[in-house]
Amino acid sequence: MEILDRLYAELHEGVAASMLTFTMPADMWAKISPNEICELERGVVRIVEAYFGGERCISVEGQKRLPRYLIGGDVVGQWFHSFNHERKGNVWRGADLHVHVVVYSMMYDRLAETYGLEGVSKGAFVKRTLSLSRAEVNLMCYQLGQRWKAFVESLGYGTSSQTRWVVNYRYYPKRNDVVHVLDYIYRSEIQDAYREVVYNDRPPRTEAELSWFDTMINVRRPGQHRHSGFGFMANVNLNRYAKRIGLQFKRKVDRLKERRRIFCDRCGGEMETSWSNKVLTLEEVVTRGIPILVNPNGWQRKGG
Repeated sequence: MEILDRLYAELHEGVAASMLTFTMPADMWAKISPNEICELERGVVRIVEAYFGGERCISVEGQKRLPRYLIGGDVVGQWFHSFNHERKGNVWRGADLHVHVVVYSMMYDRLAETYGLEGVSKGAFVKRTLSLSRAEVNLMCYQLGQRWKAFVESLGYGTSSQTRWVVNYRYYPKRNDVVHVLDYIYRSEIQDAYREVVYNDRPPRTEAELSWFDTMINVRRPGQHRHSGFGFMANVNLNRYAKRIGLQFKRKVDRLKERRRIFCDRCGGEMETSWSNKVLTLEEVVTRGIPILVNPNGWQRKGG
């Protein structure tokens, strides 16, 4: 467990990460239901684990051969356009299926040799640089794009008229940069819709926009995670480590209550969220008990 101590300490202090965004051609959006975003996430995780895991070189007690490297990261599927204050109505444009995946530079090398009082043992966390040259990035994105294309088409959605599927890559060497990009990919559809209404004064107006908004806020079924960790960043591993060092997570009911707190982007005040006093009356702007609190006639917040 000392290895885990060093791992999470180094991740906290000097974390570096790469973010890959798996996109697909526009002619595929109509073929795939946004509700399938979880299946797309699982496929992306398998792709990056196989790509960064290296050759399958380890056989554990007669089990299948395992990749050399165990990676850790977070995956977030998006089914909507990002809010853009310079492009009004961006959120209401309809489906834009893509998957973000963050891969941390720390990886577990099953072949790495460590020396201790009991002699030589194999297996240790090592830091692998993911800052690549332009040529290496181009080759990696092409190879990942081909695997991504093959995976999506294997689900039975047919083929695209475009042969190349774009995978975007960016490296974040500093902890603050990693925190920023995680905040971006973790944002919810409610947050982007809220900003569209507040900053662009652009609520859904047409029947098509209202229909899409209703779809957009109901893609994630109750109980589904907004984002998922994988590898050594999977929840089961993080929870095990947290218990070991004496951390106690809040009860689920308290976590849900905390998540329902909504703050105004302009003044920072906490918004009133009671059902009897919703600020916005559009029923379509309510998802699982959380209203987008926007009122063209003024603001309403606790304490003011």
